Amino acid sequence: MKKIPLLLLTSSILAACGGGSGGSSDPQPLQEDPTTNPDGQQGGQQEPEEKTEPEQVTSNNISDAISIPNAQQVEVSSDSIPDSLDSVDSSNVESVVVTANSNYQLALSVPEDQVPSGKKVGGYIIELPDSSQLFIPAQQSSSQASAFTTSSAALADTKKSKATKYLRPAITTLESPVINENTAMTGTTEVTIQGWSIDDFNLESSLEDLKLRIYPLLVNESITTVDSIDDIDLTDESNWVGIQELALNVEAVATAPIQISLTWNTQTDLDLWVVEPNSNKIYYADRLSKSSLGWLDYDNTEAYGPENITFQYQMPEGEYKVFVHYFDGDADTDYSVVVAQGDEVDRYTGSFDANQSNGNADEDLNADDASVDAITTINVDSTLNATLSAKVPLNQYTGTWKLPEESSSEGYLVIRDDLIIAYYLETYQDTTRCIGYPLSISYLPTGMRIENGQLQASDAFFADIDEESFTYRYLTLGQATLPENCTIAVADNDDEDNEGSISDNPEPIEIN
Repeated sequence: MKKIPLLLLTSSILAACGGGSGGSSDPQPLQEDPTTNPDGQQGGQQEPEEKTEPEQVTSNNISDAISIPNAQQVEVSSDSIPDSLDSVDSSNVESVVVTANSNYQLALSVPEDQVPSGKKVGGYIIELPDSSQLFIPAQQSSSQASAFTTSSAALADTKKSKATKYLRPAITTLESPVINENTAMTGTTEVTIQGWSIDDFNLESSLEDLKLRIYPLLVNESITTVDSIDDIDLTDESNWVGIQELALNVEAVATAPIQISLTWNTQTDLDLWVVEPNSNKIYYADRLSKSSLGWLDYDNTEAYGPENITFQYQMPEGEYKVFVHYFDGDADTDYSVVVAQGDEVDRYTGSFDANQSNGNADEDLNADDASVDAITTINVDSTLNATLSAKVPLNQYTGTWKLPEESSSEGYLVIRDDLIIAYYLETYQDTTRCIGYPLSISYLPTGMRIENGQLQASDAFFADIDEESFTYRYLTLGQATLPENCTIAVADNDDEDNEGSISDNPEPIEIN
């Protein structure tokens, strides 16, 4: 049997999510970016501005796309940096995740045994992939340093497997953070790395092989305050502790007028949930809502995120509750959730303790969901719906459609009045088969759209987990004829985990 790696599955194929252990602190709003016109209406005397196309994010303009609050732009010449700097463990992670509207929390610090007597940490230079540099003064207190030490043993691979696998290739397992257990740290400074606004930038395909370079800098203990890099003597080589390189994962995700994104800072499995007014839950085992048409595009099971839920079309009015679930892992974990509604962006932070079960969502969910944090509630009313696209009935686009050549998957889409069937050409036991995965729905879901009268779908919406790469670019579908002998995937009743597999001899159906 082959495991189903695709999005469009019937509910009977989906398996229930297993529980995980974890504890939490209450999530807190981090920052609000209020719109200049809260009622969503344009000022009476203002003429509408011409909308410009967002700029594509590249490695050359990454410093324009991301921002670090309270950082100062600097230019430190290569001549000022010592030729040979040793590696230093200056952060609590080895990878930083940045995406649209993201909010990644990073803790910088220096092992105490690498700070000579008479010196202290003055700040950090952060060098981006395009060679631009930012300076962050060190926070003056190191009382929180112990909170950011990480045990390698605590990050051992003890992950439970999720029953249902989907779209995106699993992230390659990362090495454990290099900070040793119980290492005393000093100069601990919290840094926030924020992603771009979708009005200004767009990213269709994730950027690979990018690095952040962190240079911790020291000053004499006699210096009471460091306000800028000018307070540090860069000509004194003893003020340069070393260098740490962090992988910078610039991730493409689905974007829409309502976007909810989750990132975290450990090699654990956190899940993003949205519970709708009808109690339906959008999460890894039910990634597409038939009522709100919302879409979870990515279940990250390895580390850091992102996980991302978007809503493109008008939704049933009511309360949509956002949760974070500590599904699996064995490490204290800080997380960040960003909720973007048009130009309004709210950011929340929280944390889970390892091996605890004291989440704050008991009043919203069953007591069994104690490893779940309630983040916020989105109240959908007529005003918010006015910012969303009108729903598109499937009966306007019935027929058979072919994925274009540039798609990461090869296949077809059959649309009926109340059904979408995605057919993929798959190699199974050295034979190419046409296997279909049905979804009972009446409208185009988020991830599909009509653009200039043409039916389009995000490449990620139909990407196969076996594909090495795919994009979030919208592709135009063309009408076609379905190949003969196409069959429908069915649940494997003999599979104890009900993981959703393909029958060796699936029953064919007629396509009208």
